[in-house]
Amino acid sequence: MNLDYLGNLGHSIVQDKQDRIYIEKGNGTKLSDVKMFTFEPHICLPGSLYGFKQEDIYYFEKGKLKRL
Repeated sequence: MNLDYLGNLGHSIVQDKQDRIYIEKGNGTKLSDVKMFTFEPHICLPGSLYGFKQEDIYYFEKGKLKRL
């Protein structure tokens, strides 16, 4: 279950917050179309009292996914 109050799972890394592209339902942007992005699911099992959130930053180098 996604606990994020905006319903997304991450976003592009940009200088201006207004330019962020969010990983969310209905977004057709490819992750490879942005320079860097974060994947930060805030999730829990249905009915659970506790959730989990971890943020990692990723980018593509020569077609391969890399993590900072």
